[in-house]
Amino acid sequence: MRFKAWLDAALTRTGASSFGGVDVAVLVVAASLGEFEAAFSKHGYIRPHLLLARFLGARRVVIAVNKMDSNDVLWSRVRYDEIRDEMTPLLQRLGFTLDGRPIDSKEIGRAHV
Repeated sequence: MRFKAWLDAALTRTGASSFGGVDVAVLVVAASLGEFEAAFSKHGYIRPHLLLARFLGARRVVIAVNKMDSNDVLWSRVRYDEIRDEMTPLLQRLGFTLDGRPIDSKEIGRAHV
């Protein structure tokens, strides 16, 4: 099976039109207090990036929650759940497939210590 990927840190004009489709998208969101809220806000980057991924054909998306080790989060399961609860309805509205297989970054962090 062959997969196509499209990675872009900013919504630039280069690269997006050269793909005939994307199988899966990866979106990194920051868990830091205020940073996620700004990214999820009306003028944040989350919605445009997800819309672009959907436009390019992605039906699945991996949401990587970054900065769980920041001083205001400290691997909080509550914070992880808040972000998941905010993202899930948006992903559903945009038509992404949700398979319910979260990866707990706290366990990943422990494995590398």
